Amino acid sequence: MQLARRLEIAAAGVDLLDEVHAVAEQRWVDFQPASRDWPPAARERVWTAVRAAVTGMLTVFVDGDLDDRGWQTTLTAVRGHGEFDATQTADLVRIVRIVAVELLLRRLTQEVGLTHDERWELQRRASVYCEELLGTGEEVPAEAVTALLSELRASGIDVR
Repeated sequence: MQLARRLEIAAAGVDLLDEVHAVAEQRWVDFQPASRDWPPAARERVWTAVRAAVTGMLTVFVDGDLDDRGWQTTLTAVRGHGEFDATQTADLVRIVRIVAVELLLRRLTQEVGLTHDERWELQRRASVYCEELLGTGEEVPAEAVTALLSELRASGIDVR
């Protein structure tokens, strides 16, 4: 997918953040019923976390990754600036992965004519991104990469 198209999709996704927030906030209460009684500042942390997670996801969709500073900022927001416990963080990421992504896919299909392949690519990148937010993404050990490259060189395949 060309960069211009990814930028168009991401910009449309950013325009939908208020709608994503409304749906995510409803689902947050489903996952965390006690949050109904939270003070406004605590509820604002949830919105900030959802916005950071979705914005980060859209950035990853466009650029393929977040820089170190962007990743740390996103991770801090998703953890509620240290106020969310592990369950709350996992619930928030689950809401982003399930609810926000589904809403974005549906609305982006309407707004910018998202194709099947584009939907699949956005879902795939969102899934990997959410796993990384939770620290559950699979990172390939450096030794395994080195061993694989050695095997490829030995087999005569050009890896330049």
